[in-house]
Amino acid sequence: MKGLVLLMVLTAAVFGQSSSSKKSKAPPKTATTTETKKATAKPAPKPEANASTQPASRHEVPKDAVKLSDFEWRWVDKDGKAWIYRRTPFGLAKFGEEKAASESEKQSSLAAASLEVRDAGDSVEFSKVTPFGTNKWTKKKSELDGIEKAAWDARKKQEFE
Repeated sequence: MKGLVLLMVLTAAVFGQSSSSKKSKAPPKTATTTETKKATAKPAPKPEANASTQPASRHEVPKDAVKLSDFEWRWVDKDGKAWIYRRTPFGLAKFGEEKAASESEKQSSLAAASLEVRDAGDSVEFSKVTPFGTNKWTKKKSELDGIEKAAWDARKKQEFE
């Protein structure tokens, strides 16, 4: 057994030395190669004089954009078209203002349609079916948020029809 272990250690040592002696060394860098790289490098482009009319880059919010919420800005380009910038988990998204408005209206109407609403005097009872069961809550009519108010208005409209 000892002989087998000794044979393996000696074999590993012999193969380890032979493989390192076959490696070729890279030629050392000279001063002339680094000097030529510096000479061929292009200077950085200068920023335009009218930088406030264009966004700094595709992945940044323009400096003169108006902040709408924590993750949303509105910016008007030099042609007068309004853009909405939103910070998402995947980066910055840019939408035309009309498209952004229609998306938010569509989302709020879908959310309002999924709520069941019941009048409880000076408050409103809401219930919504979720994958984890039915979620129920009550709010005063004066404290309703946007989606709850839309659901309550839709419920009142149904009662009158």
